[in-house]
Amino acid sequence: MPRQVIPRTKPFMSVSEVATVFCISKATVHRSLKKGDFPIRHFVINGATRFMRRDVQALLYGEPPEPDQAF
Repeated sequence: MPRQVIPRTKPFMSVSEVATVFCISKATVHRSLKKGDFPIRHFVINGATRFMRRDVQALLYGEPPEPDQAF
């Protein structure tokens, strides 16, 4: 499977962007977050759920998720 390129223009990704990268729906991302089994840590910034781009890329490339750290 060819690697998808994630633009390096911003450090955070939205639910919509993450859903697109993993070919799942936004509803699936939200459901997984609600159940607590989404494999990437997330943040709520001004009411919007965001993911660290580097965490998304690591999971996409099959690397283990990083432990929670302050950013």
